[in-house]
Amino acid sequence: MPINGKGNPDPKDASYITGWVKPEKVIPSHFWMFAEHGGDPGAFMEHCRSIAPASEIIIPSIGEKIVI
Repeated sequence: MPINGKGNPDPKDASYITGWVKPEKVIPSHFWMFAEHGGDPGAFMEHCRSIAPASEIIIPSIGEKIVI
């Protein structure tokens, strides 16, 4: 789920989309890729706790392999 707010949803809007789609797992993306890109994975997780509590939020480390 893109969360940078630059042509993509910001963390709160992304959590509403997550709540609507109801994925089992979601990985926030498109944040901190460029200097002008914001996005806060922590804020995304906070919003999802109340808006999309059934979805597991996965924030991998750089280079971490995720098997879903």
